[in-house]
Amino acid sequence: MKATTTVKESPLAFKVSFEKIFDYWDQRVKSDQQQVASRAKDILQRISHAPELRKPFADLNLLDKYAVEVELLLSDLFSDLLQQNEIRAISVGLNERFFNETTRFSAILKAAGDDFIPRVRGISDDDLYLMTCTIILQKGFGVNITGGLPQLLDIPDHNGILKTYRGFFNADFMELVTTEKSPKLTQEQIAKLLDNADDLTLWKQLIPPNSFEMHGFGIMTLFDISADDAISTLKDILIRKDALVTKESLASIQHSLRRILRVDDLKVGFGAITDGEFYNVRIEGFDGMLMAGQQSCGKDAMFCKRSFDTLFQDLAPITFSDIEALPAVESPLLKRLVTQNVESYFITPLNFGETPIGFMEIGSPTSNSLNSTIKKRMQDLVPLFSTALKRSLDEYHNTIDAIIKEKCTSIHPSVEWRFRQAAGKVMKSGKERSEIDMEEIVFQQVIPLYGQLDIRGSSRYRNESIKADLSAQLNMAKQVLQEASATNRLLAYDQLMHIIDKNLYRINDTLGAGDEASILNFIHSELDPVFEYLDSFESSNKALVKYRKRVDPALGMVYEKRKQYEAAVTQINDLVGVQLEHAQQDAQAVFPHYFEKYKTDGVEFNLYIGQSLARHLKYHPIHLKNLRLWQLVTMCDVDLQVKRLKKNLAVPLEVAPLILVQDNPLDIKFRMDEKQFDVDGAYNVRYEIIKKRIDKAKIKDANERLTQPGKLAIVYSTNQERNEYLEFFDFLISKSYILPETEDLLLEELDGASGLRALRVTLNYERNTIEKIDSKATGRTAVS
Repeated sequence: MKATTTVKESPLAFKVSFEKIFDYWDQRVKSDQQQVASRAKDILQRISHAPELRKPFADLNLLDKYAVEVELLLSDLFSDLLQQNEIRAISVGLNERFFNETTRFSAILKAAGDDFIPRVRGISDDDLYLMTCTIILQKGFGVNITGGLPQLLDIPDHNGILKTYRGFFNADFMELVTTEKSPKLTQEQIAKLLDNADDLTLWKQLIPPNSFEMHGFGIMTLFDISADDAISTLKDILIRKDALVTKESLASIQHSLRRILRVDDLKVGFGAITDGEFYNVRIEGFDGMLMAGQQSCGKDAMFCKRSFDTLFQDLAPITFSDIEALPAVESPLLKRLVTQNVESYFITPLNFGETPIGFMEIGSPTSNSLNSTIKKRMQDLVPLFSTALKRSLDEYHNTIDAIIKEKCTSIHPSVEWRFRQAAGKVMKSGKERSEIDMEEIVFQQVIPLYGQLDIRGSSRYRNESIKADLSAQLNMAKQVLQEASATNRLLAYDQLMHIIDKNLYRINDTLGAGDEASILNFIHSELDPVFEYLDSFESSNKALVKYRKRVDPALGMVYEKRKQYEAAVTQINDLVGVQLEHAQQDAQAVFPHYFEKYKTDGVEFNLYIGQSLARHLKYHPIHLKNLRLWQLVTMCDVDLQVKRLKKNLAVPLEVAPLILVQDNPLDIKFRMDEKQFDVDGAYNVRYEIIKKRIDKAKIKDANERLTQPGKLAIVYSTNQERNEYLEFFDFLISKSYILPETEDLLLEELDGASGLRALRVTLNYERNTIEKIDSKATGRTAVS
């Protein structure tokens, strides 16, 4: 007899009683069928020496003493044919003791171990007391009570894997017996109990411990629901935020899959697709199989084309039931599995919609433990794993974005993959982000392309607008003082007008550095207080009213010509910026490269191209040639757009385009402190020096600026660079982007750079109806 839970307190005192089963055999003795009657007489005769079994008894030792007799007595309830299949036993009370188990039940309990005591999952002593009370209400008071707690038992098998069984309790052979302690409940008391199902004190008050007796026995039948229970558990795990990122959750997932698939040595692994590579979802103790020991891996190192297409094009799973029996093939997938001692294997893509985001793998060192039937069994579970992986990926990317934003600000999409790699290492270090620096981000051997569209004469137009606004304000201020002097002559007014005249002279002569600040300080500290004084009593000062209307109240100064100038600069910068960004979309589609632009008085931009920037693509010099052509064509197009814009500008500004060429590759490094890329290495500094000074370059012996509106200048250092761009010019002339004349110019020495030359061509502004270069060939959108 197997002990289960020991009930500490119960409203029932249980006694074993076989009276109903004896009545059953007594009736069979009277049967007209001789065989039935003969068998009943035989059984009763064989247990006649145990009269104690005919009366209710509380001494459970009698069950052991008369085990053979009890088995005979209950033989019609336990068919020999079902001994190996049914999981059934006689229960004393509510699962306090099991006896007369079927062969299968005995085997299950034996596998669990001698020390194992079956317990109903999630049912406490208090729950059991309440359950017993409901039986009393049903059998003793005729109360119909539906529902009740499910009886689930977790019993380990010989490998320690928990199996889950649902129990069904048959109380047909049990009878409630009242005693002198039994309460006579009223309908009001019963109603009160049913309305207070959680009030154990009330239940014990109205139905005290040991106030009833239960005579008879129960029949407990168990059904193996391990797979269903494991699926339910698995679903609960997978809806958690940390489903695939903690050791505990992965252990629970693996345990649940072992129960569902009935494979005790099963292993599980996950891979995620990020930035075109596969990343191992690895945690201590869970390293997967296909990517064991690796953090990331390319597809060609893991899959042959057929396997990859099946998984991530057709979105179909793959199963190997016996890897050892397969013929030797050059398959990266099978080679990796063999090194991990995997004999049967299942891998399925995990998708978000129709887009693959990773894979799930299940493997076993036992041949044929996994076969093609697993596809059907996993069919409803795979979407749950896909959702869990998508949630983990979203969380991962959010964390990566936060690290990049914190340490690097915004990053160009062409190099984002490298920053994500570095940020991933920060995240996986386990340290606080503030405690660890990202590794250096360096791209080696890249070719630079630099361009600028400088607003020609911007300083002159800015100064003229400042002078115009200051002159207007000072002249209006003088008129205010003159009108005030006409009604109240003060020498102080004359002195202020004297200072105004001196400032007007400075403005009309040459406005030097610091003069603007000095004049504005005079206006705010000397004139404004006087005008506030005039406001208090001279409401008829018309000049003061006019002054107030033209002075910007937020700035305290006339802001008219400067506003027009700044608006014109903004319009040009916005136009150039939008055109460059738009053209960049096409250029990036041809071959990825780094691009950044800066707005000042005009726009300058850097491009870098090379193999180290292209993560999964093969770089070829043709890509550099194409990008240089794109840069030339784009500069021509943008300059034309600015030319068309000029007639709508309040200030007639123009741009002067310039390109700096360098064939020698260099290294660029991201400066964490400055949050931007810069050239790396002392030799490469020359290139940066030239960029900063080239816009002021002059033609040698000509006293003429190289950059001019309507002309495109190409600064170069070597004959190879010169010859390549002459070929480009010949092509652009044929397409009417530029006029045929080409100037080859020697430049004056720059501080830190010498030996520079330049090609200069005239842009063709009459080409609006000329055939455009095919945008697919250059990666650009033609301008109409």
